[in-house]
Amino acid sequence: LRMSGVSQDYKWDFTFWNLLQVENISLNSCSLTQFPSELLGIATLTNLNLSKNQISTIPAELLFNTCACKLRVLNLTSNNIAVTPDFTSHPS
Repeated sequence: LRMSGVSQDYKWDFTFWNLLQVENISLNSCSLTQFPSELLGIATLTNLNLSKNQISTIPAELLFNTCACKLRVLNLTSNNIAVTPDFTSHPS
């Protein structure tokens, strides 16, 4: 599913995507300022492209692999990731 270049004014509702069993989602160049955490609930999601947005943080459930999805590829290039995750408190 590609939705490249959709305006940030678009009202995102990701709940129906889980029903579609989507594996690949591309939301590059959509002016997103926050990581769309709702996508992490899509159990079939394996490839997520969020490049060329304005995302600055990554959700903890993704960093610690506690999300429902089976994400294998995550593209966050050309974003404003400003927060470096702290893994010291997470058990290995």
